[in-house]
Amino acid sequence: MVRTKLKTFGFVIVLFLSFGIGLNQLISQPKHTKQSTPDDGKVDMQQMMQQRLQRMQNLKKQRGGFNSFEDALANPTSIKNLVLRNDSLTTLSPRIKELTELERLDISFNLLTDLPNELAELQNLQELRLNKNNFSKIPAVIFKLKKLQILEIAENNITSVGSEIISMASLRKLVLNNNKISNINFDWSKLTELKDINLSHNQINAVPESFSNMRSLSLLDLSANSLSTINPKLFDSKSVNILKLDGNKLKSLPKEISKMTELRHLSIGQNSLDSLSDEICNLPNLNILDLSETHIKSLPKNLSKLSSLRTLHFSNNDLKQLPPMICELSSISELHINDNSLSSLPASIENMKNLKVISLKNNQFTDYPNSLGKIENLRQVDLTGNKISNISNSISKNSKLQTLNLSHNQIVNLPKELVELTELKTLTLTDNQIQALPTGMESMKNLRVIILKGNNISDSTKESIKGSLPNTRLIF
Repeated sequence: MVRTKLKTFGFVIVLFLSFGIGLNQLISQPKHTKQSTPDDGKVDMQQMMQQRLQRMQNLKKQRGGFNSFEDALANPTSIKNLVLRNDSLTTLSPRIKELTELERLDISFNLLTDLPNELAELQNLQELRLNKNNFSKIPAVIFKLKKLQILEIAENNITSVGSEIISMASLRKLVLNNNKISNINFDWSKLTELKDINLSHNQINAVPESFSNMRSLSLLDLSANSLSTINPKLFDSKSVNILKLDGNKLKSLPKEISKMTELRHLSIGQNSLDSLSDEICNLPNLNILDLSETHIKSLPKNLSKLSSLRTLHFSNNDLKQLPPMICELSSISELHINDNSLSSLPASIENMKNLKVISLKNNQFTDYPNSLGKIENLRQVDLTGNKISNISNSISKNSKLQTLNLSHNQIVNLPKELVELTELKTLTLTDNQIQALPTGMESMKNLRVIILKGNNISDSTKESIKGSLPNTRLIF
């Protein structure tokens, strides 16, 4: 019996090592905050072994049910999904052609520089993922895969995308982010089924006019490139829902942007915009607008016309006061104004009746803003990284609050009114000067987590808190 157990244990170790899990990981035990007993060690080891086995089974499932390419070749015509990630492959075996029914192939995170011509025989292949390899160009054999719908070659060394890609008539999603692409100048309109294009984090300095004639294009990500201007023709597109242009060198947006009537998500952050055209206010379906780190000096007076806007990002803009136009956006449910110099909020913020999430991280607040108490529907407030030393009793007015983050402030005492936040689920108070919690918190029946790391709470007080909040996870 003992011999059998040892043999099984050895087999498990070999399997784990084959999946890139080191022996030291397998037998290491997690740290415990309480004093452990010998039995605790046995239980922990058993739990750890079960977790490792589960991970191995999950990985095998991700690989299409096979441990290796050789396993898949045992019954090649039955394979539809094959994952060979993180296998240190420098070449792909020509025998890949034997998997004639293969529909999805993922060989990301390897060392490939080319693909075998035999890949062209996989005429049922619909999805091909080649992320994080060493390709300097798109392998020519890929253009022969007539049924391919998804092609991902992110994080390689590709320098250009040529017109050969037009032959891929079924292509719906193209992911080429984090390469070295500078030239994309060909007639993209012939890719009539292409919906999603991710060309972010490249070296593109011009947008092809043909993008505007792509009848199915829904998502276009050109963020983190070298664009200083945008061809106005781009905005003739009537199909684009998501347009990401953040992290370029733009100074302005053409007024033609108002033509993109189906646009729902516009990201133009991390550009040095001198101003924002009033035409942006004529986007009737815009839900998400990201203007972070644009250093815009003023916003359009008619910003409130964006009646469908739900989320606004206006972080990193050197704000000392919240622009009044923002408070007129009554439809907003999420407002992110992090990393500015705000020390107060205007009374007019109460006009934002639908606001549920507000993030004010890394500003200059010294008190919990009283004006937030006038926004009855707030569910989440984040004031991390301010200079707050006082929390007024007005916090009790945010009775629907579910998540409150006051980490990295200067709070010594919490108000007794905190216990009136009966809907609160998560309270984060990391790195303050708190010594105790208000009495009566046991009445907060929905409270699931309190994070109190980096405070001045004594061991005896910790034990008292644990006793009063037995159903709450406490992290000291």
